[in-house]
Amino acid sequence: MLAAVRVPVLVLAAVRVPVLVLAAVRVPVLLLAARADGGGFLEAGGSALRDPHRRAVRAQLPPERFVVLDGGHCLHRDQPERWLAAVDAFADAVLPQGPAAGRS
Repeated sequence: MLAAVRVPVLVLAAVRVPVLVLAAVRVPVLLLAARADGGGFLEAGGSALRDPHRRAVRAQLPPERFVVLDGGHCLHRDQPERWLAAVDAFADAVLPQGPAAGRS
């Protein structure tokens, strides 16, 4: 379970930037994306990350680190339970365990 943990966070807002940045990132990455088959990214069911950039990003990440959720721009609001489950699973997989690691 994700506890109160301070970790650096990189938020990528531009559509083309993630492809370039992922190759240089040296920390675990979790990418939560809306489905690509919806409307515009501000509409429910739309994603700003479209092909060919979506395919390029997906190719750089293990399958469990590229999670697609139903929703639009605000996945944390559209699918809060699934969003939190994905973030919790990611945190459990990459963060050190136990009291010595500063987690409760």
